[in-house]
Amino acid sequence: MKQTYTVLLQGLLLLIAVLLLFVLLMGTDWAGLTNAEERSEQTAQRVGELMYDFINETEEVATDTALTNPVHQLIQKLCRDNGIDYSSVTFHVLLNDEVNAFALPGRQLVVYTGLLDECRNESELAGVLAHELAHIEQDHVMKKLAKELGFSMLSTLTNDGETLGLVFETLGSSAYDRELEIAADMAAVEYLEVAGLNPRAFADILYRIDGMQDSSPEFLDWISTHPDAQSRAEAVMDAVDSELPIPEPVLPSAMWDDMKAAL
Repeated sequence: MKQTYTVLLQGLLLLIAVLLLFVLLMGTDWAGLTNAEERSEQTAQRVGELMYDFINETEEVATDTALTNPVHQLIQKLCRDNGIDYSSVTFHVLLNDEVNAFALPGRQLVVYTGLLDECRNESELAGVLAHELAHIEQDHVMKKLAKELGFSMLSTLTNDGETLGLVFETLGSSAYDRELEIAADMAAVEYLEVAGLNPRAFADILYRIDGMQDSSPEFLDWISTHPDAQSRAEAVMDAVDSELPIPEPVLPSAMWDDMKAAL
């Protein structure tokens, strides 16, 4: 009798739980959620377009294919091998001596020539690019901006130079939350491994930047947006597959040499 009572009670509790779930689902404004997501994507696209115009007006954009082709080839390789739509990603190489790279809204990626100069091989550059692609794929860019500036400001953003300058400065000089940085690092390791690139080189540049931050002012912007480089490098090394084969070069050696000569 007691066992029968227990079974009936469990059945009743399960029925109540199902009814509560049904009520919650019926009360959810699915159309509203869909519209909110669409508005967020539209805002990101519009902010990205405004930022693209701002970059062209205020920064010196590299047009030398010796500088842009290596970036193009590595981003294309990472996207293609990881199922990312390469055509949806726009990159800009800017003539700037600072060692920096960062993502913009609207799936855009900015690379400074100072970073190209600092990278000792294609795998180091690919590691940084993979990290920024992860920020783009996981929508960290808009999360960062919404936290720093507020979504209402972003949704009403115009082509006012001062306001756009604030957005650009926020993206280039303020740090992501630590959990977002770690998530981007781990995704970057996966992207690199799938693409047959060397994720250990990503750790190498993180270690080197961490060791040079006190003596090299050109590293300050990268460090400010990507803190805790040493601990992140250690986490990257821990995540690397120990049986990873020796990677094949992606870029012709002449292309890398031409890039270095053009800097």
